[in-house]
Parts: sequence; C-alpha cells; structure tokens
Amino acid sequence: LPFFRNHSAIGTRRQEPWAFDSEVERLIKEAIELRYSLLPYFYTIHKQSADGKMTMIRPLPIVWPKDRETYNADDQFMIGPSIMVAPIYQRNSKGRHVYLPEGEWLDLNTKRAFASGHVWTEAPLDTIPYFLKEDSMVVTTCSSQFVESGSWGDLRIIGFVKNYAEFELYEDDGVSNAHETGEYSLKKIVVRSCTDGMRIEVLPKTGSFKCRERSLTFEVHNGERLYTVSVQDSPEGCEVLVK
Repeated sequence: LPFFRNHSAIGTRRQEPWAFDSEVERLIKEAIELRYSLLPYFYTIHKQSADGKMTMIRPLPIVWPKDRETYNADDQFMIGPSIMVAPIYQRNSKGRHVYLPEGEWLDLNTKRAFASGHVWTEAPLDTIPYFLKEDSMVVTTCSSQFVESGSWGDLRIIGFVKNYAEFELYEDDGVSNAHETGEYSLKKIVVRSCTDGMRIEVLPKTGSFKCRERSLTFEVHNGERLYTVSVQDSPEGCEVLVK
C-alpha cells in the first residue's frame, strides 16, 4: 500500500522488527516480503485510484451494497478488485471466521477454493488470511530489499478463473511525470476457461515506456486443478493454450 509503517509513542514498547525475538523478526520479514511481491498489483490499482476510479482499499459494502452480510464484515476489506483481506486482531488467535460474498474464492495461502458464505480459516502466527475473487487475477514479482525505478522483473500471475478474467498491468519509471506524455506501459492480460484448457492472451502493450526483458509465469486455478505456463514477455504480446 502507499504507506507501510508502524506508529508508536514515547514511553511505549519499541516496535522495530528486531526488538522482539528472532521468530517474530522472521515473521515480520516474511510479511514485508509478501507486500513487496504484490507491488506490481498495488502500483496498478494505485494508478487507477489516482485516475479517479475506485479507491485502493474498499469496504465490502461498497463492492456488494445489496449484500447485507457485508455490513457486518467491518474487519475485512478489498485491496483493488481482486484481493480480500481478513486480518487477525485477537491476541493468540489460531484462525478466524470470514464472510465471503457471492461467487467462489481462492485462499491464497492454501490454494483451496471456497464457496460464498461464512467460513473458518486457519491462521497461525505466520499466516495473513487473504483471498482471490473468482474470475480475477493478481500480478506479483520477486520480493526485493527496495523498490528500483523502472519496470518490474520476472512476473508471476496468479489467477482464479472459472470463466473469464482480465487485468491491465500499469508500469512507468516510478520517479518522474513522463507518464503524462505517454511514457508508460499498459498491458492487458486475459485468461479464458475453455473446453480444452485455459487460453491465456497478453495483448500488445500501449504507451512508449520500455519494459525490461522478463518472463511471465502463469499459475491459474479453476477450483479443481492448476494450469501453469511460462512465456517470454514482449511488446507484441502473445497467446497460448494451456491444457
């Protein structure tokens, strides 16, 4: 998210990751690495928000206003159109009840699919419950120690596709306003479920920003099996059928 920081006050316990024991430090490091891996997705939805589209963080009733159950799920939220997070707030909790709105959802920790409704999810200390909405995808990259300027490196696209999903990945140099004069990259990724597998299409990019050479690795779930393939990214795009 745009801000990722901790707050404290004079006279309270220090809260730096290394102020606890080595196990807690390891878990905090893993959580930070998870955030860094999601930056391609975060950066894209942040640009959409800046352009006047839906906000990055979305309370469930905004997305499902006719579902009265979402009005009580005030400790869950959507990040962009694809990911729902159900944080752990209770001390010593081993899990929590989660409300899943209409459609099916993929637990991004276990890769298990759930139907809509109230479910229990296990959440030991090393697990942040978060779910991928049906017919959506999220673009991730390798975690790093800092954010470099320029495009992302190798990308991993995780999808939960029963019928059709699309995502437009946005990139620019990350430091200047050159995107205002066309120096950006907008790449549309489409995944369709068909009778003989998953059809994956990466459309030709728009914008003049040059992305680095990299691979695109797809991991597409349909609730029953996993489809995987890796392709080389190119400005011209590509299309592949995964059986």
